Amino acid sequence: MIQAPPMILSQGNIGLGTIAALSLLYLVVLYSVGRLGRRVTGHHPLAPWVFSFALAIYCTSWAFYGVTAQAAVNGWWIPPTYIGSLLLFWFGFGLIARIAIACRRYRITSVADFIATRFGHSRLLAVLTTLIVLTAVIPYIALQLQAVSTSINALVVRDDNLHWYQDTGLYVSLWLAVFAMLFVGRSAKAHQPNPGLMTAIAFESLVKLLALLSVGIFVCWGLFDGIGSIFSQAATHPAVNQLQQKALPTSVYWIHVLLGFVATLCLPRQFHVNFVEIQHLRHLHLSRLVFPIYLLLMSVFTLPIALAGMMLLGPDANIDLVVLQLPLSANRTDMALLAYLGGFSAATSMVIVATVVLGIMITNDLLTPLIYRQQQQPADGSPRIKIATLRRISMLTVLALGYLYYRWIGTETGLAQLGLMAFALIAQLSPALILGLTSRKVNRQGALAGLSSGALLWAYILLLPELARAGLLNWDWLTQGPFAISWLAPTALFGGQFDSVSLGVLLSLSVNVAMLLLVSQLSNTRVGEWLESGRFLRRALKTEIVPVPQLTVQDCYLLVRRFAGEREARQLLQRYLKTSNPALDKLAASNLLQGVERSLAAVVGGASMRLLLNAASKNSQLPLESVARFVDEASQVFL
Repeated sequence: MIQAPPMILSQGNIGLGTIAALSLLYLVVLYSVGRLGRRVTGHHPLAPWVFSFALAIYCTSWAFYGVTAQAAVNGWWIPPTYIGSLLLFWFGFGLIARIAIACRRYRITSVADFIATRFGHSRLLAVLTTLIVLTAVIPYIALQLQAVSTSINALVVRDDNLHWYQDTGLYVSLWLAVFAMLFVGRSAKAHQPNPGLMTAIAFESLVKLLALLSVGIFVCWGLFDGIGSIFSQAATHPAVNQLQQKALPTSVYWIHVLLGFVATLCLPRQFHVNFVEIQHLRHLHLSRLVFPIYLLLMSVFTLPIALAGMMLLGPDANIDLVVLQLPLSANRTDMALLAYLGGFSAATSMVIVATVVLGIMITNDLLTPLIYRQQQQPADGSPRIKIATLRRISMLTVLALGYLYYRWIGTETGLAQLGLMAFALIAQLSPALILGLTSRKVNRQGALAGLSSGALLWAYILLLPELARAGLLNWDWLTQGPFAISWLAPTALFGGQFDSVSLGVLLSLSVNVAMLLLVSQLSNTRVGEWLESGRFLRRALKTEIVPVPQLTVQDCYLLVRRFAGEREARQLLQRYLKTSNPALDKLAASNLLQGVERSLAAVVGGASMRLLLNAASKNSQLPLESVARFVDEASQVFL
């Protein structure tokens, strides 16, 4: 095929009503798939495949738009973040298996719960991790909203600078909020698998893979004579050569590989799917094969599409949207709509799971302890507001914050930049998580120091310049440097000679690891934390003595009823006591206490569970309502 001239459509031929109807139809189909998927329990023959494809939630709308832009500028065929994930699944699979085993043993509900439990059920560490994750995920949700709204505006040719009530992102947020609420079960258990949600995510993974492969085949063999033809023409094309002069150095590629490696472990949505939603550990074996193949298939047409977009669309094209604009330029509305569905499915799955996970973390680590400390409770000991209701409110709050970030800050930032900023902050969790699984020499104080210092450096190098660019900050020292030291200015650190994301990742992670190791060496490790670390490292201690809470059967019943509900409390007594009339004033047996621990951990997480049990045990002579005022004192021990 001869080399095609640049072409850009001046107008779209797809109406906004068509896009809205297609999106609504897709969400209805997705919900129907989720309803049917509730039958795919752990022993179902499709369960391992559902789990393996659900891991592809890692590929968000960034996989459609931001990754293509990266390939266009840097000439990267396989995105470096995918290489990091491949290295983890191929060479670090033992680490994945150990995290999965620990999560099942402790009934972990989130990455914040995991880190807090490893370091002695530290409440302060759980709160700090939750705040870091919240700060990282809000821009990432904004990225998805920006990708979907920009793609819709490109299809129907709408101005991006509209009033808030005309903004496409607002209505996308509302649709996703409704859909996320539909997938949240009524159970308060955060550790309870949700096969319907996982089946819907697996279905979306297939949709976005099919869409990207279809667009890639169309571009390579519909607009050109194959991949070889694209590369041969791109080698001498002036637009390609001009754009790739801005390519980043090779060292940046490997820094992004590191980000992909740690993000696969620490991203809250990825942690949730990989370790919380897994129904059987043996499902990991199939995922070790399926997930890497999926990433390679998502990458196969990335660079050819990017090069084709630069040659056919001209220098004025938005390189974030070449996947959409190439079919439009050839008047192939069907392919453009398929590409839109692929990006839409990638965004919806990420937003839904991220809001569910953050709802769990905010409820368990921030709201539940505060509510439990209230002095006045109903006479029957039941909470004034249910855990499931708190979770829904938290989810809606997260979505609202994501929209506000998209509206006020993120609309002018490239998709790749937004994604990498989120990855860089999430990476701050990796030293505590990985070293906590491999060494007993790190402790709670070190983890707190490492997380705090890494997050502060990230904010200084990456977040403050972003806020200044958005016009929210107008401090002179952001450009002139603190104490008029220009090379320390966050907007041009070290003279602006280095890529900001790479510099931020290297400095923040280096300081994070250094503070983790140094403070751990200079501080004392508590006995309880030391014993807990032995269980995480699978080292049996002959002298291990685990304190047993002194609770009556009635205490156990009231505790579980307050946080897990009446039905769960009754089932617990029937399961462990096997009698319809138990002696409520009798001390609970060890098997009943273990059941109470598992039930509470599944609802409020391990750190909050330990706080509740210790407070209730120390004050078991008092009514459960009176225990609340002692939780403040107990929490000081666990901070």
